This record gives sequence, structure tokens and C-alpha cells, in this order.
Amino acid sequence: MLERLLIVEDEEILRKHLARLFVREGFDVAAAGTCAEAIRELSGARFRALILDVRLPDGDGLDLLAELGHDRWPAVTVAITAWTTPENELRAARLGVARLLRKPIDLRQLVNVVRGGTPPGA
Repeated sequence: MLERLLIVEDEEILRKHLARLFVREGFDVAAAGTCAEAIRELSGARFRALILDVRLPDGDGLDLLAELGHDRWPAVTVAITAWTTPENELRAARLGVARLLRKPIDLRQLVNVVRGGTPPGA
């Protein structure tokens, strides 16, 4: 059985690229472009990992995590953003996000974090 991964990213090209990458890595991938779509996906299935953009068209990805509560979180959650701020880094850490990665993303690092390994350079 394949491990399930949810990618929540509003940039369609990046979302599709990440989905293809993780399918090649052996994951069963679902994708969403908004907080609302993510909530629907998360309510309908269990995921091992979540890649979540911080800034989405209908809300903040970190706020979405806070609303979900830890019992509904995937085992590994990675937040991604083009707009890293000390506040976002602190919020992500307080929420228990595995890593907050800045775009452009180092894909090897992202795969390692999602798999639960130690990212290069960490």
C-alpha cells in the first residue's frame, strides 16, 4: 500500500510538479489549491504527509493547521512559503511543523523531510 501525501499549493505548475515528483518517489498523491479544498481532502482520507503552502488564496496554511488540531494532522507536515518571516517561523515551530522551507524549494531536502529523514545541511 502506498503512503498518502497531500500537497496544498495554489501555484498550479508547482503543485503538479511536486505531485509528479512524489508519485515517482512512490507516494499516492492528492492535491489541493486552497484551504477549502485541503479541508475536504483531509476530512475524507488519512495522509502520512502534508506539504502546505503558507499563503493560499482563501487563507493562511498555518491557521488551517491550528484549526485542524493535531489529531487530524498527517505524521509529517512541511510548510512552504516564498515569504519567510520570523513570525511564520515561530508559528510553524509552535504548531509542530517538521520544517518551514522557503521557495524556491530544494527538492531533495523536501523529499528527505517528507520521508522523515534528516535533510541535507540540517
